[in-house]
Amino acid sequence: MSGSRLRIALTTLIVALLGPALSQAVGAPESLRFGICEREGPRLVGVKPIRPGKGVHAPTKLRNVGPSYPELPARTRGSGMWMGEVLLDTKGKVSHVWAIREVQFTPPFSTFNQAIVDAIQQWEFEPLIVKAKPMPVCMTVTVNIDWQ
Repeated sequence: MSGSRLRIALTTLIVALLGPALSQAVGAPESLRFGICEREGPRLVGVKPIRPGKGVHAPTKLRNVGPSYPELPARTRGSGMWMGEVLLDTKGKVSHVWAIREVQFTPPFSTFNQAIVDAIQQWEFEPLIVKAKPMPVCMTVTVNIDWQ
């Protein structure tokens, strides 16, 4: 077994045995980081959240708030994609945000990624109604960045 396959297999085993929190560890494959919302959502909202797809349309965004990025230090460079999962409550408000992939900066600048999370927490969506009942929703969110 090659080194990368062995690393992925061991990471998969560790995550399965020790829980979803370890999937956020540095070096865990992205595929293991997805699904946080489905794993944590029932505990947070009391019922299993729905993920749009297969006949369930994503809720319409009613309120969009853009990030208020902090001023970057001189010679700081960054680009990439911020990706995460959000849990919407039955009223369409974002109740939790989990980062899956953050934008990398040289030198590191974590408050930039926090600005994205802060903005997403202010978003509001139309409630998702299934069988005449509002349901919590898990969604994947991406924000593209090119800060040169």
